[in-house]
Amino acid sequence: GFLRLALQRGDTLLRDRIDMLSRTIRLDTTGIGTLLYTIPFERKMGVPTLSVMVNGLKMKAEIDTTATRCTISGVESNFMLKNEYITPSMIKENRIVLLPAMQVTDRIVLRDLQLYNDNNQTSPLVLNLTVFAQFGIARIHPSKNQIEIYERK
Repeated sequence: GFLRLALQRGDTLLRDRIDMLSRTIRLDTTGIGTLLYTIPFERKMGVPTLSVMVNGLKMKAEIDTTATRCTISGVESNFMLKNEYITPSMIKENRIVLLPAMQVTDRIVLRDLQLYNDNNQTSPLVLNLTVFAQFGIARIHPSKNQIEIYERK
């Protein structure tokens, strides 16, 4: 913000610095405090992907920042049910899988997840950023390939 003000005042010597910083600084940083956690992710064909653990089963979860809800593929939910990674009581109305816990890192365990069953989905799991709201405010840092979770102010 201070650099932009300097530029508006006519201090154009800082233009290169402003351009460099604008690529790394978040556009929306209101309401966030200290960085609490970082979660590294891989890119699979350009899509941010996390390795997670559900009841001892290692899975890949894609992060979709535009998704309005978290989903699980029909193939994956059937596999988990047949192999007793989930129980029939965890499935509601044949469309919602309730997971008590999903381990993301040693320190981050997502609790009480609702995953909507999507029979047309090819990815095992698709998570949105709001799933991390129980820890703080989540942001994707694409150049570092990590999700950053900040405390709420």
